[in-house]
Amino acid sequence: MKNDAQKLLQDILFELSKKNLSEDPKAPEEYLQRLQKIYAGDFRHAYSSIFGAITRIDNSSRYDLDLLAENINLLHEYAKEKQNGAPEDEATLQFYQKIRKLYDHTNLDISRINYTKELAQRIEHENQTMTERLQKLQDKSEQSQKDYITILGIFSSIVVTFVAGLVFSGSVLNNIDKVSVYRLTFVMLMIAFFIFNLVALLLHFIQKIRRPEAADVFSKQASPIGDINTAILLLLLIDIIWWGIHWFCILHGYV
Repeated sequence: MKNDAQKLLQDILFELSKKNLSEDPKAPEEYLQRLQKIYAGDFRHAYSSIFGAITRIDNSSRYDLDLLAENINLLHEYAKEKQNGAPEDEATLQFYQKIRKLYDHTNLDISRINYTKELAQRIEHENQTMTERLQKLQDKSEQSQKDYITILGIFSSIVVTFVAGLVFSGSVLNNIDKVSVYRLTFVMLMIAFFIFNLVALLLHFIQKIRRPEAADVFSKQASPIGDINTAILLLLLIDIIWWGIHWFCILHGYV
C-alpha cells in the first residue's frame, strides 16, 4: 500500500510539473484532496522517492522544474490557509504538516539541482576561459618561436652573404691576371647565381615560417627572382658564346 502511495505521489509531482494550477481556481483544491487521500493514516513520503521523481523531471524536456516549484508553493499556501481557518482541527493540522514537509523536501531538491546546474555552468565557463587563455599563450609562444627563427634566419643570410662576398671578391682579385676574361666572367656569374639563390632560399624559408599563407617567393608573380636568374643564365650563355668565338678565332689564326 505504501509503495502504491509513493507511486501516486510521484504521479502528482509529474502532473504538477506540466500544469499551471494558478490558471484553474479549482485545481489547487482538487490536488489537495488527492494528497489528503495519499497522506491518510500514518503514510509518510520517502525522501528518496521525492528526489527520484524530481531528478526524472529535470532530465526530461516534457516537464518544467520551475513550474513544479510554483505549484508546490501554491498548494502549501492553500493548505496553510485551511489550517489557519481550522486551528483546532487535529487532522487538518497533521495534513498541513505533511504538506509542509513535502514542500520543504521538494524545494530543497529543486534548489540543490539548480545550484548544481549553476555550479556546472560556472565551472564550464571557467574551463572555457582557461582554455582560451592557454590557447593565447600557446599562440604567443609559437609566434615567439617564429620571431626567433626569423631573427636567426636574417643573421644567417647576412653572414652567408658577407662570407660568400668576401670569398668571391678574394677569388676574383687573386686570379684576375691568371685567367681569360671569359673564364673569369663565367666563374663570377656562377658564384653570383649560387649566392643569389642561396639567399633567396633562406628568405623563402623565413617567409614560410613567418607567414605560411603568403605567396611563394619563387612565383614569377610574387617576386623578380625568376627574372634575375634568367638574366644571369642569359649572361652565362652570352659569355660562353663569346668564349667559343674567341677560341674559334685563335684556332683559325684570326687573332
